[in-house]
Amino acid sequence: PSLVVLGIFHLMFDIVATALYFYMTFERRGWFEDYEEGIFTPSTSLSSLQVKKIVNVTLPLIGDEIIGNIEDIVLAIFAVYQGTAEAATWILLSYAWDIVEITPESFAEAAAMRLTRHLSKGNKDFAQTMAFESIKITTILATISSVVLYLGAPVFIWIISVDDTLDQMLLEIIPYICLCQPFVTVGMTAMEFNDALHIYKKSMVIDAIASLCLTIPIGALMTYGFGYNIEGLAAAECIGYTAAGVGNLIFFMDADWDRAIRKARGISEISPTINDNADSYNDGPSLTTKNDNRVTLEVV
Repeated sequence: PSLVVLGIFHLMFDIVATALYFYMTFERRGWFEDYEEGIFTPSTSLSSLQVKKIVNVTLPLIGDEIIGNIEDIVLAIFAVYQGTAEAATWILLSYAWDIVEITPESFAEAAAMRLTRHLSKGNKDFAQTMAFESIKITTILATISSVVLYLGAPVFIWIISVDDTLDQMLLEIIPYICLCQPFVTVGMTAMEFNDALHIYKKSMVIDAIASLCLTIPIGALMTYGFGYNIEGLAAAECIGYTAAGVGNLIFFMDADWDRAIRKARGISEISPTINDNADSYNDGPSLTTKNDNRVTLEVV
């Protein structure tokens, strides 16, 4: 099939998948029933303060997406400059990277959601313990995924490529990914938690600095200065991602958890009382105050 036919196929697949998603979530499961009023409320009915809050959250996210797309486009231009084989290999390399990051990334996103819940309940100690343990788990998952990809690289490459030149280039680059992914995962997990801790603006700033000041300049130097192939681009991404991860980890270690709890409870519109009897999820320790004003930790 031609690229046009493949494009049409993917478009139709996305349409069907989106329609199925809304059917299952809205009609069959009713997961959005409690939010329908807000979803279908005209933006004109929102107060200026609400609009301001939405804009303050949205603009950094838009900026982060723009910078990420700029990095991808610029690195793709570098790969095209190196040659057609390098450009094709650079595209195939993204599939290899997905293998080692999908499991730890999914776990980190799920852990960040749980972290947000516990912060909104005021479970500071439990939230901190869960976050640090989650970083350990995601690092272990990334290491296991990297080992699996490294050992199974010949089989994986045989599946996605039928060209000997591309096969050889992929075999040379995959060790870079396997080596750096555990380090990247630490920072990626910390960034997910920084979002839950409401310091996402700091994370986005450090990501932008790493992308614009490290990844792209190093990629340009490797391509135009030293004449390296896509191994240089892979090294540039590893350096940039690792540097951004270090910055995110520093922000995470220095986070104000009490402020994060106040922000989370404010967003959730939970009363200032620590123990919320109306809470519908009992999945961790909660703080309860006894009659003698002593605060105890109770597992529910």
